[in-house]
Amino acid sequence: MQRITITIDRVFDITTGLSRGRQPCTFFSFQSGETSQFGVALPGKPKVESGMTVSVLLEESDNWQTLLGWLNHGTGEIACWSRGPQVFFFLSSFPLAAALLAWSKQSLNVSVAGLLVLAFCLWTTIRDCVVFSKARRALTAIKNDEFHLD
Repeated sequence: MQRITITIDRVFDITTGLSRGRQPCTFFSFQSGETSQFGVALPGKPKVESGMTVSVLLEESDNWQTLLGWLNHGTGEIACWSRGPQVFFFLSSFPLAAALLAWSKQSLNVSVAGLLVLAFCLWTTIRDCVVFSKARRALTAIKNDEFHLD
């Protein structure tokens, strides 16, 4: 996870939509110094404007398409992806696994393949949940340091 603190010089192409598990987000493009980024997805509907200073967390270094969240230094607002869709999928996987196991009596190959796909999906879901939790904690720690909160 990479942390970057930048001042956004110019914001353009702001729109809303869905991303990362169909979560509401704000898509925007920006310029900071000589750097431009396009189509960045930020969770929720935070205020995005020119001149703001933010600390962002990127899942992959220098890849703004993997933005996990940010802290607006002017307002203290944290925007971070929710773990809700991952928790919902995790809980709904138990009945699905039970159905696949019950179906194994009729078609073992299909059930095994289904269980392997489900296991992979659960692994990525748990991984995302952990990453989103770490990002939220890191942004909260930055905020506490910045605003001297306990």
